[in-house]
Amino acid sequence: LQSEEKMAVVVQDLCGSVHGGLFYPMISGVARSVNFYPIGNEKTEDGIVNVVFGLGKAVVEGGHTLRFSPRYPKRILQLSQPELSLRDTQTMMYAMDLRPSAFKISRNEGVNLVYVPISEALGQYDYPEMVFSTYDESDGRVVPGVDVRGRRIVTFGALLRYGKFPLARAIREIMDICCQELSCQVEMEFAADIAEGSGGDRLTLRLLQVRPINRHSEETEMSVEDVRGTLSKVYVHSGKALGAGFIREMRHIVLVPPELFDASTTREAACELSKINASLREKGESYLLIGPGRWGSADRNLGIPVAWSDISEAKMIVEYAMEGFRVEPSQGTHFFQNITSLGVGYLNVDLYTKDGRIDLEAIQAMNCVYEGDYALVYETPSQLVAFIDRDSGQAVVGI
Repeated sequence: LQSEEKMAVVVQDLCGSVHGGLFYPMISGVARSVNFYPIGNEKTEDGIVNVVFGLGKAVVEGGHTLRFSPRYPKRILQLSQPELSLRDTQTMMYAMDLRPSAFKISRNEGVNLVYVPISEALGQYDYPEMVFSTYDESDGRVVPGVDVRGRRIVTFGALLRYGKFPLARAIREIMDICCQELSCQVEMEFAADIAEGSGGDRLTLRLLQVRPINRHSEETEMSVEDVRGTLSKVYVHSGKALGAGFIREMRHIVLVPPELFDASTTREAACELSKINASLREKGESYLLIGPGRWGSADRNLGIPVAWSDISEAKMIVEYAMEGFRVEPSQGTHFFQNITSLGVGYLNVDLYTKDGRIDLEAIQAMNCVYEGDYALVYETPSQLVAFIDRDSGQAVVGI
């Protein structure tokens, strides 16, 4: 009977402490036992962790986070160059506002949350050296801690680079245990804070929840060959892809073909692509982007130096190498924060060694709706179907 149904209620303390009237933990994060965007020495099975300073709402909503492999916590792409550290690290944080003048009693769980600049909370925080590094403008480098003047950057360097507490190892071991016990890949939410009264000598790590990553869905059971068998025409195949699963809703292909590419005019090409992107954005349309070299490279001789805003409507990006212009793949590192948070597919194809394939002839046989000096826009006969096999790193695009 409905009257006899019972429900369990779990009451859980929030992890954190009060600093200047704001309540938050030192670290909030989400860890996954599979990494859809492995780069460098990372492997899919190593997993991935995204962390922030403050409450974890910033992680869940796709804000700027610090991304690291729990197996290689010292190798963080966002911190590999000072300009990336300044551009791609956290600048805002969530906290619970406990100040009497601001606190409200409400059923709305978010009414007492504030979204404030990191700099606003920094002056009240008790352990800044655990969280922050500093950009030293005089040397043009990022130095540990907060002993020098300069812009503070959220790096968690004391934990991840210098091992003050074994956070990365603990997360990795907990994920391994959860995967073993649940017999599947997992995603877990956690928070950590300096234990009250410990004198800063002990970090408390709390596991908030664990949920399975379903490996029995349609996408995880299919391979690239399975998807290829459902397509009437394949336009792109790659053995070096970042991402996972199906990517759809693309009705256009924006192509920079070999015959229009000139390394001396890449800046002009970037301007033209920005106009194309703006036009498609106004129409609410997404596209597949294909071009030579490294997308977004600051070195105009290595590829087209677009910013993310210039190609923001692309749902899948392909960079190709060709005879006379072979550049080491970038793996999307120039806007890695964007492609990972938005789930954009990133593919590499080498037309010279035939490592992968782009059917340029078939693409250029489509209806060309825009012909520029550097790029062409094609309307596809039907919606493109793109699939990335996260286990093999292979991808296929077709209709």
